[in-house]
Amino acid sequence: MTRLTGIYALADPRTGVVRYIGQAVDVVSRYRAHAQGRSRVGNVSAWVRLLWAVARRKPRLVVLTLCAREHLDDRERWWIAAYRRAGGLLNENDGGGGSNPSAHVRAKLSAVARRRMQDPVERAKISAAMRSPETRAKFSAAMRSPGTRAKISAANRGRKLTPETRAKIADTNRRRYQDPAERAKTADAARKQHQDPVARAKFSAAMRSPGTRAKISAANRRRYQDPAERAKLSAANRRRYQDPAARTKMADALRGRKLTPEHRAKISAARRAQERLKQAAGP
Repeated sequence: MTRLTGIYALADPRTGVVRYIGQAVDVVSRYRAHAQGRSRVGNVSAWVRLLWAVARRKPRLVVLTLCAREHLDDRERWWIAAYRRAGGLLNENDGGGGSNPSAHVRAKLSAVARRRMQDPVERAKISAAMRSPETRAKFSAAMRSPGTRAKISAANRGRKLTPETRAKIADTNRRRYQDPAERAKTADAARKQHQDPVARAKFSAAMRSPGTRAKISAANRRRYQDPAERAKLSAANRRRYQDPAARTKMADALRGRKLTPEHRAKISAARRAQERLKQAAGP
């Protein structure tokens, strides 16, 4: 069946008043999503549900104009501006280029999302949906696409997290690592990744890049300059060396490993520096 591409309106079937204007590559498919309450626009979904609850009616579809895909944004802006004068539109913006809600609308959406996440039933539904093989496969495919990765990278580039956000992330990670089941999942995923030759090659190439090495080196230097961090690392290393299984693993990993001259020189310099510090500290 031929798809209808253009601008559409949703009207109140009781009065004929237009309440929402949108664009779609497939108008009929988009209308079905609206009628089933699956709209991405929250206030439109709320209006559709209210209309059904009160009158047992679905919104009436009005095709305003058909146009080529590249003209959708301009036509949508024109029709929204024309109908906005009459009032009553549920559109949160002036159209074109997707949704860009106001600060007030964004605050409302954020509050609704927080309430949903605080509801155990809603959280269970979301968790079950995200665990389904189909959803995981779709999400994995989307995250692997070069376009998606480029968008995420551009959005995160130069972004600085607030101390509160960093504290929340750290607290979440700590709770996860304290859960034996979560730790087992993380370890299993890491093992599978290391068994994949393609994944190992990518990781190795990324770790060898000068930019990545410089970032890791700078981050480690900052950590070692913090007395609290140094104390944590020291305590963790002591616990590892006191564990016979951990010592055996480290010995097996190092056995037969050939160090480059540069690496040997760095280790030698580090040991000399440690000896100087011990001598300076005195007996």
